[in-house]
Amino acid sequence: MLKPTSSSDSWEFPWNGKMRKNRPLTVPPSQSGRQIGEICFMLCFLAVLMLSSSLSLIGLSIWSLVIKAVNYRYLLDIKVDIPYFSLPAAFLLLPGFWISASSHNTRKRLISTYLLLIIITLSSILLITGSSIGLNYTVKTENGYNQIYSSLENSDLNKSVSFSFLRYNTSEDDKYAWDRMQQRLECCGISNYHDWETVGLDIPNSCCNEDECTAETSFGRSCLDSMSRDLVWHQNILKSQCYIMAVVQIGTGAVSLLVYFAGRFSN
Repeated sequence: MLKPTSSSDSWEFPWNGKMRKNRPLTVPPSQSGRQIGEICFMLCFLAVLMLSSSLSLIGLSIWSLVIKAVNYRYLLDIKVDIPYFSLPAAFLLLPGFWISASSHNTRKRLISTYLLLIIITLSSILLITGSSIGLNYTVKTENGYNQIYSSLENSDLNKSVSFSFLRYNTSEDDKYAWDRMQQRLECCGISNYHDWETVGLDIPNSCCNEDECTAETSFGRSCLDSMSRDLVWHQNILKSQCYIMAVVQIGTGAVSLLVYFAGRFSN
């Protein structure tokens, strides 16, 4: 049987009493005795969902900007795009995650609810505005005038790629843009390989995977159609993520109001 022995933990010194009074509590007074209910758990769950959605939107927006800047900067002069709005909206929600996760604190519930609702409102406005505007781009026509379009119809894109197509042999930037697009999208010409013959040019090597491209070995896809589909795909992906973010924000705002009013009436 073990006998109790003295240890250094049980020694009494004159300053022990003072140190014991100044010793910090393990649990802060503002959180002692707090009970987490179903609504608070839902708020924390929505906060984590909001964080993951915002990080996904940031990644998709940066990826879309890089792809368009590298592949279409000489074919389209993009003035307004969804990532211009979705990026600040997603970054704005990062502090909103922390506020939402800690807004069930009794002492900070009122201030946290107000801040969270302001952040959600601003972010929702940015997401809705970006999704509504979509992609606006400027094309330079043959007469030298710039025109702005807000759709992705092939008839509008045709004016932009046609101007760049005619400068294939005179501009290194346009040549680089066309060669890169034809290789990446596996397409050839505006409509087909006949477009190169129409302007008196040989079919470029970027139109196929062979050393020399011919009518038989060239890609059969239209670059105008492939480019339009690629831009529409980017736009739809970003719009879908923006709608998901908006739904998560509305849910988070509604639950935070429930938490605030539930705590107010319970007191």
